[in-house]
Amino acid sequence: MTTPSRTIAAATAAPETSVQGILREAIRSRPNAAAGAGVAVEALGLAVTQALRTVASEVCALRRELVELKVRVDDLAEAKAIPYAGTWKSGQSYAAGTWITHDGSVWIAAENTAARPGDGPTPWRLAVKRGKDGKDVRG
Repeated sequence: MTTPSRTIAAATAAPETSVQGILREAIRSRPNAAAGAGVAVEALGLAVTQALRTVASEVCALRRELVELKVRVDDLAEAKAIPYAGTWKSGQSYAAGTWITHDGSVWIAAENTAARPGDGPTPWRLAVKRGKDGKDVRG
């Protein structure tokens, strides 16, 4: 009789032959195995082998997808945070890409600047416009 560890070792070795071998042994271990059981074992073994190939192909596809997702997660983990510099201060220089708040709005510096946001044409771009004062949600 085949031990479980021997069966597992055989199944992991070579799916095309191990499945058929396991099925043959299962039929042989039955005292009243029919004469045509060998043909049935071969057909069943081929079907199981095809199923194993399909499963293996799907596992490989999932493994590739997992690797791609890990790369995306790593990229997101390495991404820089928004460079928020707090509220705008007169006389301070801000690098391009810096976010600040001024008069209740959020601004992004399109280029290096010390200009005040909202005063005519400046290198600041409005990201979030301030809300209206005195408006309560409950109305």
